[in-house]
Amino acid sequence: MLPRTWILLCGMGLAVCMTSPAMAATIAISTDKATYNTGEIVTIAVDLDSGGATASTALVDLLITGPVSNIQIVSTPQLTSFGGTANWSVGANQGTCITSTVCRVVDQISPNLGSPPPEDGGPRQAIVTLIFDAVGDLNISTVDGDAFFGAANQSASATIVPEPGTASLLAFGLLSLAARRRRS
Repeated sequence: MLPRTWILLCGMGLAVCMTSPAMAATIAISTDKATYNTGEIVTIAVDLDSGGATASTALVDLLITGPVSNIQIVSTPQLTSFGGTANWSVGANQGTCITSTVCRVVDQISPNLGSPPPEDGGPRQAIVTLIFDAVGDLNISTVDGDAFFGAANQSASATIVPEPGTASLLAFGLLSLAARRRRS
């Protein structure tokens, strides 16, 4: 018969071995450049990782503000469970812009609503493109990051500058006016 202390230590060791630390879910937003010209296409990457967390639904909404148009969600990730054998159901709003400034890049439901299994985790990516219409600043942020497995809200920004040709024409015009004024 084993002494009680030995049984207690083995039981505690087994409990420690069977529990694993929970990984935090993450969201990262980035643009392909920091500065753009008017009319240029911007590519926004939204990198996601559930960290193997459990939830019955997963949502990621982006708030996009600035002088932009033609927002398109090019690709969205597919969440999975059970080592990729069970796909999460895609909601009706995934891949759409809900308003003129809010776009939903993830809208998925766990394969088992009664007792949701953990999402497999690992890197996933959504791609969004848009076009700058005027000079100004672009700001992109998650609206409610914790709706994606408790992830913290994230943001990114970029600046739109005038096209070099526009600036050159403006400078030439101003110099011409100054020269004409001098002559008169």
